[in-house]
Amino acid sequence: MAYADGSTDNARYNLCGRLVRHDDSAGSRALAEYDLHGNLIGETRRMLK
Repeated sequence: MAYADGSTDNARYNLCGRLVRHDDSAGSRALAEYDLHGNLIGETRRMLK
């Protein structure tokens, strides 16, 4: 798991301190953007072969 730092780029997408990547046995999930209420509004899932 990876969490975003407090950079201005991360602040633009409300990522500061939030989970931005989660790896598991099926693959990797990239969490791209949260709304002002903390709801996830963008994610990408990459599956392992």
